Amino acid sequence: MPIIATMGIDVSSKNVMLDLLREKFTKANDFGSDVIPGATSIGLRVSIGSYLMHFPFFNDLS
Repeated sequence: MPIIATMGIDVSSKNVMLDLLREKFTKANDFGSDVIPGATSIGLRVSIGSYLMHFPFFNDLS
């Protein structure tokens, strides 16, 4: 069975991100469950990609 790993790469405008975190989502704890859905709810365009990665050389990721 392949080992599944997750990795996030976030690219955004610095000013937009600062506004989101400082003004709109001050209590946000997580990009995936707070900031990204919140940004779409106020009309910002967000693109998300998902990839399955297989790393046979890792035995334990914990």
